[in-house]
Amino acid sequence: MTAQQMPSLAPMLEKVMPSVVSINVEGSTTVNTPRMPRNFQQFFGDDSPFCQDGSPFQNSPFCQGGGSGGNGGQQQKFMALGSGVIIDAAN
Repeated sequence: MTAQQMPSLAPMLEKVMPSVVSINVEGSTTVNTPRMPRNFQQFFGDDSPFCQDGSPFQNSPFCQGGGSGGNGGQQQKFMALGSGVIIDAAN
């Protein structure tokens, strides 16, 4: 086939390009820390030697907030990227 025989996509692309969208979302949310299993509370509670200064577990999820209720929640950032086509702008 020669270039003269190949149909052009340009007219179709000019028509549909305004409906192509790019979506970027950034934000943060509070994530609840799960409760510590009861059998771990004796080792990783507020007063545990494993959670004291200098311990390798000090900043682990088990030692943050201690006790049975966890720490109530931590801020976690998120980012999402996507693209799509708007089919019907009225809906």
